[in-house]
Amino acid sequence: MPFWTTRDTSSSQSETTEQSTHSVNETDMAGLLGNEAMQKLVASGMGQSLQEAVLSGDVVQRGDRGVVVEELQQAMGFLQADGDFGPATEGAVRRFQEAFQLPSTGVMDAATLLALADCHGSGSQTSLLFLHQSSGASSWTASQDRLSRGAEASMKMADVDEQRLAPYMDVFREVAAEYNVPAAVLMAIASRETRGGSLLDEAGYSMYDGAGYGLMQVDRRHHTPAGAPTSREHIEQGAEILVSFRGAIQRKHPDWTPSEQLRGAICAYNTGSGGIQTVGGMDRGTTGKDYSGDVWIRAQRYARLFGDPLS
Repeated sequence: MPFWTTRDTSSSQSETTEQSTHSVNETDMAGLLGNEAMQKLVASGMGQSLQEAVLSGDVVQRGDRGVVVEELQQAMGFLQADGDFGPATEGAVRRFQEAFQLPSTGVMDAATLLALADCHGSGSQTSLLFLHQSSGASSWTASQDRLSRGAEASMKMADVDEQRLAPYMDVFREVAAEYNVPAAVLMAIASRETRGGSLLDEAGYSMYDGAGYGLMQVDRRHHTPAGAPTSREHIEQGAEILVSFRGAIQRKHPDWTPSEQLRGAICAYNTGSGGIQTVGGMDRGTTGKDYSGDVWIRAQRYARLFGDPLS
């Protein structure tokens, strides 16, 4: 049994034999990983106990509890690292693995942890999506598709909208590169705002309030909408608004991590930046009280569509 878990580890000959069969000593693991990978792992700043667990050849998986799980949760940006590898942690690991084209096991093994170390060191925009976590859709938002609240609801709703948004993926990718934001975030905003354009009237405005325009729902009460409702020009305008809010959040909260600042910008896209005070409470004034948290999980889901986040 892994040494960090609180599962029953009472000694027995069979357990001792099983552990010795599946463990790899540190020297062997270093040889398997290579010097460059070892250096990335050490430089990542992730917890020492977590690194030692990987170097021992062990994995971290659902049901495990303790300091290694806590360090894993911290490395993945959980606001509350409780040291319990439950469904939320497993889901975060799966989304990460899918984005990095790794087997979607939900188990933190050496390959997954090394990809996470790369994520910490890359500085790429898309990697920021996996250094912070959220709880996903609220009950209000999830009820649109008769789902229960949580990250799984955000993912399922993103999946419903994926084909609707597929025609614009190249534009999302190109605009994201121009404005230095994750393409998956632009796609996720379009999913949350208009369900991939399905909530627009014939003129391209929201069928609910008539104020939001286009896929990205540029509010005509605050901006002059540009371009056709699904055009590159329109998507560029949405990206420009998001980037301006990121700048405002960076100035207001310079102590937040880049991932938290990006999520703050997403929140501000819905409510403006004035009322955003804390990371944990930023969504209190948003539509459904979950806007940035829901968009965040949808973006994690869409990240797999845009290639290696570190490229």
